[in-house]
Amino acid sequence: ALFIGGTKDWLDVPLHETISWDKGFTLETWLRRDQWTNPYKGGAGWQTVASVGTGASLSITAPGCPMHEPWALDASVFRYRKDVKEREVAHTLSRPGTVAAKTWIHAAMVYDPGSSSLVLYMNGAEVDRARGAPPPDLNIRRIRIGTWHEENQAYRGEVDELALYDYPRSGEAIALAAQAPQR
Repeated sequence: ALFIGGTKDWLDVPLHETISWDKGFTLETWLRRDQWTNPYKGGAGWQTVASVGTGASLSITAPGCPMHEPWALDASVFRYRKDVKEREVAHTLSRPGTVAAKTWIHAAMVYDPGSSSLVLYMNGAEVDRARGAPPPDLNIRRIRIGTWHEENQAYRGEVDELALYDYPRSGEAIALAAQAPQR
């Protein structure tokens, strides 16, 4: 597993320019968060495990997050609309308290442009679905593992078997992947 050390620690993985997002995507990984709260801004924000481009992220809501209860899994897609100068966002969220420290969790987010849906899976089971999800901004061709910004939304913990598919994987395929041997 790859250990990400928190504030100002991340890994950028470039994506090939021939990858097409027309059919949607799936971001899937195993994660184990450390018993840590980002000290930046009093621990506010999310702990971003991984993001795709500038419009999709898989995160953990942390204490002080203004939107959600702490220690839930959050998947979101977003885009900035220049014509109205606003962001369109879709969030999915697991139950608060479901991302325990020092525990391996299988997480997946699936974006399907055909149904305009974003689906969040945790340990092989669907936990939330957002309908009417906007097409995300995926113009920066990279996966970032470990944080969204330099200091805020930093993640501290392990990430293993991170995979990005250029199509929406089925719930059955995700459930099968979540049955991998315990770490």
